[in-house]
Amino acid sequence: MKPCKICALACALAIAAPAAHAVEFHGGDVSLSFSRFEDDLIGPSSSTSFGKTAVQGSFQFDLTPDFGVQVDASYFEFNRVDQSEVSLGLHGIYYLDWATAVGVYYTHEELLSSNVDELGVEASRSFALFDVEANLGWAEYRGDHATVLGLQADYELQPQLFMGLGLDHADFDGATELTRVGVGIDYAVTDSLRLSGELGVTDATVMGSSADDIFIEIGASYAFGTSEGARFSRRGLLDRLPGL
Repeated sequence: MKPCKICALACALAIAAPAAHAVEFHGGDVSLSFSRFEDDLIGPSSSTSFGKTAVQGSFQFDLTPDFGVQVDASYFEFNRVDQSEVSLGLHGIYYLDWATAVGVYYTHEELLSSNVDELGVEASRSFALFDVEANLGWAEYRGDHATVLGLQADYELQPQLFMGLGLDHADFDGATELTRVGVGIDYAVTDSLRLSGELGVTDATVMGSSADDIFIEIGASYAFGTSEGARFSRRGLLDRLPGL
């Protein structure tokens, strides 16, 4: 896929939505996060810098009461390899009811001077005290194809305190597999501002040889709009990597 296909997909989504309704801004969020591997903290080359810095934003617009479009944009800096990368994403969202949404998404990224394209389907469901979100996608990087799976669950411990569990897995034709598992805590300073922390592990398997790394991530996010944020999480390989 080429970057211009984002525009083509946006047009297709707009045409598919029923007409005669004004476009309304649903909500969005902006965030800043820092992550690093355990080796960066205690290894021989330990430093005070983070392995990855991410500045991200999501913006959702409702075309009808049942159909919406979400746009994602992210900027990443990877300290180990001294690289800056950009990720763009687009979601088409259909609401089955107030608590349930399904969608399709497309992301385009650049990783180490090569394009990464991912196309997939997603769903989310809100309950009284917890939310669940899942996605299934297919990605292409340097001619290799991958199947991508993701699952995120968030539980409200207290009115201002939330616990989350996330799992992401990418399988590149069986030759390379990447898995990320993390447990996070969010604290709502206000209805819009949240502080977050995550502790997790990544496992990489390349041609039968595997290695795992513990990582930490801290961040802050600010949500805005009528619904205080966008419906779906951001997708893409760069979003799943705590560092390079």
